[in-house]
Amino acid sequence: MELYDKVYEVYEGFWRGPAETYSHYKLKQTLLYLIKSELRLNNRSILLDVGCGIGTDLNMLSVSGIEGEFLGLDISFVAIKKANELTKRRGKQNFYWIVASAEHLPIRDDIIDIIISSEVAEHLQNPLAFLSETKRVLKKGGVLVLTTPNPDYLLGKIAKLLPRKVKDMLDEEQQWHLKRISPELSTFEWEKGHISIMSLKSWEKLIERAGLKIDKIRGSAIFGGHAWLDKHSLVLGIIIVLDSLVSVLVGFSKHLHFNLLIKCRKVS
Repeated sequence: MELYDKVYEVYEGFWRGPAETYSHYKLKQTLLYLIKSELRLNNRSILLDVGCGIGTDLNMLSVSGIEGEFLGLDISFVAIKKANELTKRRGKQNFYWIVASAEHLPIRDDIIDIIISSEVAEHLQNPLAFLSETKRVLKKGGVLVLTTPNPDYLLGKIAKLLPRKVKDMLDEEQQWHLKRISPELSTFEWEKGHISIMSLKSWEKLIERAGLKIDKIRGSAIFGGHAWLDKHSLVLGIIIVLDSLVSVLVGFSKHLHFNLLIKCRKVS
């Protein structure tokens, strides 16, 4: 919890370079598409964001025209305090915030219409407990959309084959980028929270064990944000063109996309 409080102390002023901005945009664009395709939503719907941070995703859903009651939950008191402050500043009336664990949701059974959880599951000690809790609180027919890093994406595997000197250079570039966000946080501190990164196949098995049914699987971009790409705009431009071609010609591939987006449904 201390790590996430540190992150959210600086998160409101979070700086994204061009590469990360593009990758982040593709992720959120796809997340929004998966939510807006749910025709069951109305102004009485309850939407829950598990691991909501400062409420960015819920605010995105709201300004995109989705109506309902928005409930944000995060383990970080600092994040929830900021989310509440931002809500008041924007004059929002239908937003509510809770400090709690994703593995123990303080919510009644069968009450939530939509749950989103973006880049959270990989940080949990017990992802199965999280999935089981989401099933418990969802209404019958309700939906969970989770996003998580994909350990099998192609560019990541290629990066592992690079010479040690090149890897060290890339690590130095990324460290420089992270220091601009917060001088107090090292690369190790940012990455050590990733304790449950799993393959798509493993997620499919875990979701089935939790009693949820997978509706759709999508990917974001074919790369994540990296400071080296920010300094080499030609390379970044080529990769963005390739990403666009993959989206048109291939669609989703578990071997190409940096993030997985998995839409699940409670059927019973």
